[in-house]
Amino acid sequence: MCGKTRKDRIRNENLREMAQVEKLQTKIERSRLKWYGHVKRMDGARLPRQAIEKTYNDNRNRGRPRRSNEDIIKIDVAKRGEDWDKISTEKLYFDRQWWRGLSRRPVI
Repeated sequence: MCGKTRKDRIRNENLREMAQVEKLQTKIERSRLKWYGHVKRMDGARLPRQAIEKTYNDNRNRGRPRRSNEDIIKIDVAKRGEDWDKISTEKLYFDRQWWRGLSRRPVI
């Protein structure tokens, strides 16, 4: 990458900066936020919307509970400096321009 080898002992962050490539985790979070906004704007009868809002009340296995879709989205939103409670009460995901700006916002 950029003509550098592992022998040059350059950190990955520095290589990404030189190549102007963002972290994979950031790309995943951005696409997850875009997808979530897309699904939340769907009609309530659509299957993807029903699947994302589904809650399970069955017994879970031992150990730490798995994160729900909304828990993961809350974490992604918090990384971008917004309050999830405000977003969900005002239903800001219906404003496409605002939601697109949120998904493209840099991680704090």
